[in-house]
Amino acid sequence: MNTSSGPRKLHSDGFNGVDILGSKVVIATNGDIKVAGQITAKKVNIDTADVASASLGEAVLPTGTTKITINTKSVTSKSKIFLTPKTKTSEPLSVTGQVNGQSFDIETNSALNKDIKFSWWIVN
Repeated sequence: MNTSSGPRKLHSDGFNGVDILGSKVVIATNGDIKVAGQITAKKVNIDTADVASASLGEAVLPTGTTKITINTKSVTSKSKIFLTPKTKTSEPLSVTGQVNGQSFDIETNSALNKDIKFSWWIVN
């Protein structure tokens, strides 16, 4: 449908969600989207404005330490957490603990003589 007065609106009153193709695509009233099939995109943008609930971020394992805890409400006991070191290191970074809705731990086998900057991404 075409409209000359702005974007087309579905359920602009916000009382009900949207169910498309027999629940193959469902949009809940809070904005959550559930898709039964695959999603293809050229780029995915992650909103990191709410630091306490971030699912993507950066951190630093400080010199001389072997463990850091990352606080975020986005983690679950089943989360997959991907780490990307941004500093050269011979020691692997490992996710060694996850507390549902609170935090996850990153560790190395031995303390390093420099700060190790890394990125992390949580997928649930």
